[in-house]
Amino acid sequence: ERLAAGNAAAAVPDLEIAKSVRPEDAQVAALLAGALARSGRPVEAREEYRRALGLREDYPEAHRDLAALLVRTGEFLPAAEHYRRAEELEGADTALVAARAAALAQGGDPAAAVKEFARAETLGPLDARALSNWGTAWAQLGRPDQAAPLFERAVERDPGSANAWANLGAAREDLGDVGGARDAYRRAVGVDPRHRAAGRLRALGG
Repeated sequence: ERLAAGNAAAAVPDLEIAKSVRPEDAQVAALLAGALARSGRPVEAREEYRRALGLREDYPEAHRDLAALLVRTGEFLPAAEHYRRAEELEGADTALVAARAAALAQGGDPAAAVKEFARAETLGPLDARALSNWGTAWAQLGRPDQAAPLFERAVERDPGSANAWANLGAAREDLGDVGGARDAYRRAVGVDPRHRAAGRLRALGG
């Protein structure tokens, strides 16, 4: 009940008791892991998710939730593997495949990431964050020509994303479109006056 009410820290002791009573229950382990994660205890949460998967490997929600936790702790390629296993168990959906693609890009494999983003889009519309992440993967590959249209789609979907505007500015700058880059950087700074784009805008005489 406490976990359902959003009081994760208060739920941890109750779930620890449940664990002692039902040590072989994978669902209890996964619930405890989630409560630990939401209580700011990621190391313990990670181990509890792994215990849950040791008890029941074919547990898609645990794979998905562990993957999200690993992204937050900077373990991107292991996260991508857990997203892959979740897909094997429950089927593909746009958000799941896009999350795996983003983890691959952050883990240093942008070539695999752009393919996964393309596959994600065949499953349904991508949100602004996924579009921006897709563009970033292309930028990592040195392809601003592929990145810029994705950043443009991202800012169309979410004009309030300073990061997407800044990324668009960088892609346009790499393409030699200084005026377009200035415009994008101005939009980024308009959303967030303290954004790093302010430095690039000044450098371009904006």
